[in-house]
Amino acid sequence: MSTKLPEDMCFLATSNGEEFMVTEMFFLLTSDGEECLVMEAIATMSPAICNVIKDGNPDANIELPNITFDILRMVYEYCQIHVFKKKTTKPCKTPDGSPIIMTEKEIENWDKEFVNRDSRITTLFRLWIAAFDLDIPQLAKLAEKKIDEELRIAADKLFSYVDTC
Repeated sequence: MSTKLPEDMCFLATSNGEEFMVTEMFFLLTSDGEECLVMEAIATMSPAICNVIKDGNPDANIELPNITFDILRMVYEYCQIHVFKKKTTKPCKTPDGSPIIMTEKEIENWDKEFVNRDSRITTLFRLWIAAFDLDIPQLAKLAEKKIDEELRIAADKLFSYVDTC
């Protein structure tokens, strides 16, 4: 289901180097039954969601059968940062009015903090699955890299324990 934003709540966003006005929001339905309202700008990060929007009924919820609310919240946060990261000559603001300008280095640091917040393999794996399902390759690579790192740490601990026996 989509809903038009009032004109005073519309704002400029940037995605893939293109600027556009955010005028709509969409409802996503998670696998655990939660309904989430997301901005058009965030939805455009996912070609999978864009295709559903183009092909489907604009008044229907977009179902995400493999993604829980907690994981969708992480994906949404990641997309928020990455949609609005480009520097622009025009004013670019979040819905609450704060400016959105981050350097590539700030984004890189944010990404590291993001995957380190919850480095449990199960959470990272679910995040990777969500990124894969939603066709967000940058997020999939980020989660995959952290999964690899965590598995290497676990393997090193296991082998060092075996060596002491």
